[in-house]
Amino acid sequence: MLTFPGSIYLDNATYYKGRSTYSLGNLAGALPIFQSIAVTFPGSAYEDNALYYIARIYTDQGLCAQAQATLADLGARFAGSVYVTNTQTYLTANGC
Repeated sequence: MLTFPGSIYLDNATYYKGRSTYSLGNLAGALPIFQSIAVTFPGSAYEDNALYYIARIYTDQGLCAQAQATLADLGARFAGSVYVTNTQTYLTANGC
């Protein structure tokens, strides 16, 4: 990502870096990566996906209030996204 800082695929690379970090169990490392997508790449096709993973991380950390707030933000900004339903399902299945 440092090699091509102006690439049109930088949002994609950032998202998959977050996914990889999350998959390795590094929740604390993945959270700021996903959070940076909305700030650094507003309007990115990965924004709703990133919010989904932010909510998952908060849920995995037992931070249900933050997970619910992220779900509310996701629903308000991306009402038609499949990630709204996926997030609701994940939160419910994990006690949030």
